[in-house]
Amino acid sequence: MTIEEVDIAVIGAGAAGLSAAGEAAKLGAKVALVDDNQHPGGQYFRQPSPKNYTGTSLISERDRARFAALLKKIDTPLVKYYPGATVWDIHDRFTIGLADGERSRRIRSSAIVIAAGAIDQVYPFPGWTLPGVITAGGSQNLIKGMGVAPVAPVVVAGNGPLLLVAAANLVVAGVQVAAVVEASNQSWSLFRQAGNLIRGGSNLGLAMKYLRTLHKAKIPLLRGYAVMSANGGACLESVDVAPISRDGKFERTRAHRIAAKTMVTGMGLTPSLELPRLLGIEEVEMPLRGGANIARDEKMMSRVQGAFVAGDGGSIGGVELSLIEGRIAGINAANYAGIVMSKSSEASLIRDRSVHKRLCKFRTGLEYIF
Repeated sequence: MTIEEVDIAVIGAGAAGLSAAGEAAKLGAKVALVDDNQHPGGQYFRQPSPKNYTGTSLISERDRARFAALLKKIDTPLVKYYPGATVWDIHDRFTIGLADGERSRRIRSSAIVIAAGAIDQVYPFPGWTLPGVITAGGSQNLIKGMGVAPVAPVVVAGNGPLLLVAAANLVVAGVQVAAVVEASNQSWSLFRQAGNLIRGGSNLGLAMKYLRTLHKAKIPLLRGYAVMSANGGACLESVDVAPISRDGKFERTRAHRIAAKTMVTGMGLTPSLELPRLLGIEEVEMPLRGGANIARDEKMMSRVQGAFVAGDGGSIGGVELSLIEGRIAGINAANYAGIVMSKSSEASLIRDRSVHKRLCKFRTGLEYIF
């Protein structure tokens, strides 16, 4: 089998992967960009299939322009894009085994950027396998990628800021949301973390926008509540929720039932670590950030030399951090592969590291609140 030689292999064509590939190519690196989706964009910039999409677009004009700019940067002969391809092996630092449709191939690179994204973190409860119970990420995929609205009424339940995103997008798509059930009720943390939250910039603005959307639609927001059970026969019919006491137990005497045909549930996100684990990359346990995260330096390089990890696949942080980490990883991966860093890239790294530190403080604030 012929092995294709490139400077950098980028795995994942979401926000972080597109940023990394674009910056590396800008410096003159030959890049292989691999993604298991049929269209670039990942979860945040998810692109619907024109063949079956009939829904309303949830992508803002600002994000549409940002996505177009990302695509423009990889529109170069230096970037070879492999959509619908699955990486099943990484060895020999760094040769990847690729299942590309009915074909298999191998690609060897001097450096690798893993931008594999994250997965929903879900805890089991009675009835969690009923048809009609889906994850927050699954709800986003249905609406953004397929134009399919979950059957109403919908209960959105779990923990973390992604619940607000999922609920607001359901409202915008015209879906009746019966309630948003948020386990956290640390109102005092809003004041203690104010110094971190104000560093969120556009992130903070988006959070306020989601809250306004829910408030305008008069969606009940039950803080300090959690799901006791999902109920139904052939499919979901209702959800039982109750407040959580200070010792972490249900206050069952205050439980009540909410009629629902769909429940969107999630307890935040956790990094997809299958590929880093193939390389034996060191992990660090971060309970407030989804569990196991990747140990990285300021270059986004892991403890395995030449292996960079960017975006939510390394540590949950959202799209703004993913874009920045992708740029940092792409520039440094190209430099590791022997490509000289330009003056503009050096200046970009200085700016991005400064913004990265600020957004990390915002992320810390969110972690303590939720």
